[in-house]
Amino acid sequence: MNFYYLKVYFRDRVILAALVASGLFLAVQWWLAASSLRPGTEQIILHYTAILGPNLSGKWWQILFLPSAGALMLLVNLLVSLLLFGSEKTLARLVILAVPFLELGLLVGLWWLVVING
Repeated sequence: MNFYYLKVYFRDRVILAALVASGLFLAVQWWLAASSLRPGTEQIILHYTAILGPNLSGKWWQILFLPSAGALMLLVNLLVSLLLFGSEKTLARLVILAVPFLELGLLVGLWWLVVING
């Protein structure tokens, strides 16, 4: 993989738009987690269902698994998309286009957890 290959990859408008959207959603997730959660010894709700109510609780730092999972998903999908881009541009675009939707889902879930725990 050379520099020209990366230059062509990142100039693709679909890929660039997906990466920018993913980055924004991920930044909002980290900001939301950092600004709304305070370290403490009490348990917080980590999972909530409409039927059962809260069914998982834990320490405050465990809620940081959501933005961490988002960052890992972005990294893995970026690497897979980079590897596919040379031979399968459409598949590479689809792989990277999935990330903003996943990030948005994590952001909504994190927002609800912040509201529930607030």
